[in-house]
Amino acid sequence: MKFSEKLQTLRKENKLSQEKLADMLDVSRQAVSKWESGQTYPEMDKLLSMCKIFNCTLDELTNDEITEIKGNNKSKNIGNNLIDEMLEIINRTCSVFRKISMKDIIKIIFEMSLVIILLLIFRISIEFIYNSARDIFMNFGSQIGNIFSSIFRFVLIVSYLILSIIIFVYIYKIRVLDYYDNLYTDTRPNVKQGSNNINNKNNQDENNNYNEKIIIKKEHNYTIFNTLGTIVMVFIKAFIFCMSIPFIISLLFLFASFILSIILIFKGVFYFGIILGIISCIILNLVIIELIFNFIFSRKNSLKRIFLMFIISLSGIGIAIGITMWDAANINYINTAPLSSEKDVYEVTYEMRDNTLFLAPYHDNTVFYIDESLGNSIKLEIKYYEKYSEVFAIYDEENAINVYSNSKNLSFKRTMDLLIEDLSKKQLHNYDELYDIEINIYTTSQVQEKLFDNNQKYRDQIAEEHYNSMLQHYDDQIYEYQNKIAELEEENYNLEMEKEELQLEIEEYQRKIEEYVNSINDLLNN
Repeated sequence: MKFSEKLQTLRKENKLSQEKLADMLDVSRQAVSKWESGQTYPEMDKLLSMCKIFNCTLDELTNDEITEIKGNNKSKNIGNNLIDEMLEIINRTCSVFRKISMKDIIKIIFEMSLVIILLLIFRISIEFIYNSARDIFMNFGSQIGNIFSSIFRFVLIVSYLILSIIIFVYIYKIRVLDYYDNLYTDTRPNVKQGSNNINNKNNQDENNNYNEKIIIKKEHNYTIFNTLGTIVMVFIKAFIFCMSIPFIISLLFLFASFILSIILIFKGVFYFGIILGIISCIILNLVIIELIFNFIFSRKNSLKRIFLMFIISLSGIGIAIGITMWDAANINYINTAPLSSEKDVYEVTYEMRDNTLFLAPYHDNTVFYIDESLGNSIKLEIKYYEKYSEVFAIYDEENAINVYSNSKNLSFKRTMDLLIEDLSKKQLHNYDELYDIEINIYTTSQVQEKLFDNNQKYRDQIAEEHYNSMLQHYDDQIYEYQNKIAELEEENYNLEMEKEELQLEIEEYQRKIEEYVNSINDLLNN
């Protein structure tokens, strides 16, 4: 089989495209195509790189007589290799610990303990990264944030554990196994007998040199490190992918915003700064996502193009901010409702009674007017925007006139229509006034005076009830505190009585002690 046919077969077996293989060999795709078609032949360094990629020998790749490439069987028995290498590490550890002294063992334990402590300290940075990422995920909502945070924490912890194991085992291998597991051999050659003093002296020096321990360093290449390194890289790529999720979501949001801004242009709303900012942010997100996915799929980055796009996006964002601030400064704010039509009117008439009250919570928007033609009637005129509020008045059994207002649910379309209309005119209104109501009360002067008197009496009654309620509350508190003081005084009296009794007992014991001391002195004197 010719080299061109082998190259094409091996590339397809390893599921590599011509472009992917070209990136791995740092050549163009056309070069790979010419190799496979037999038009050109690769250089030696490219052939050696192919041997590493396809896991074969140079002879198997270039010898036309070899038609089948078996590759390296080690890659098919990774599990067995891992077990064998773990057993080899254990055997080497036992061999080393049989050779070394107790002092060296204590030294090894101390050094490995320091490594573990350093790895545990590194755990603090892992928690900091997780907390920072969790704050970012929570901006997308509690449910989505908790899901992504859990996945991110799992990936982060597993990556940390695998990386810690690799670091610990690698340091243990270098510092302990490769350092202590050496061959201490005496390779002193046979010394010929002779009478030459100079030769004897040289032989003696040579013997002294050979008497020293010669450390022969063994090289051990472990598949376990390569395998664990591959696993760590997978988790790192998964971690990087999780970090790309906010950028992907923001990219979708930016595309939706761009489409919405295009629609608004046809409705007469055009703000160049906002559109430029959206486009610049889209370019910046695409640059970041491209870098992330090139890292995940091990693709080469076009640094010149990416750097140029990054600078353009940042410049566009800066210009967009400046233009948007200028547009915002030129928007005219009008402190009225954004509707040119008149308010709707709700009218109702009630008969005045001796104790009629008007209890309206809208004191600032309530105006009284005199109309002598109404006689003993009270006419209410309520102005409001029917699309945004609903109002009604109630004359209850307690002869109180109450006015109630409820805000309607404002539809998204109605809100957008109002906002678009204002933005097209470079202006904004006070949208809160859409929910305000005006109350006009028409009565005769006599009825109005009676109504004010009734309201005043009602307020005085409410104030008196409040005063009596507060007075009763304070009286209750005083009575409660007085009872508490009485309880404490009684408790204090009991304590004083106990104190006096204890004092009497102390004095009694002191008196007895003096008697016993006098008795002892009398016995000693006699």
